[in-house]
Amino acid sequence: MNCLSLEMARVALDRHFGAGAGSVAAMRLRSPLMMSVTLELLQRGAHLGLADCLRMECTLVRHLD
Repeated sequence: MNCLSLEMARVALDRHFGAGAGSVAAMRLRSPLMMSVTLELLQRGAHLGLADCLRMECTLVRHLD
């Protein structure tokens, strides 16, 4: 992932969650990969129903183990 994509992920997450400056700074420092993963899930799930979103998240968690 390039820096531009990561910055786009940060902007999208800020917009979606309305995160405060402290939260954003902590995420940038500690979890840039998970920010990108979260953005991907948000984009994929934008057109899905709740059950499909939860299924997708469950699949991700099982593969992280």
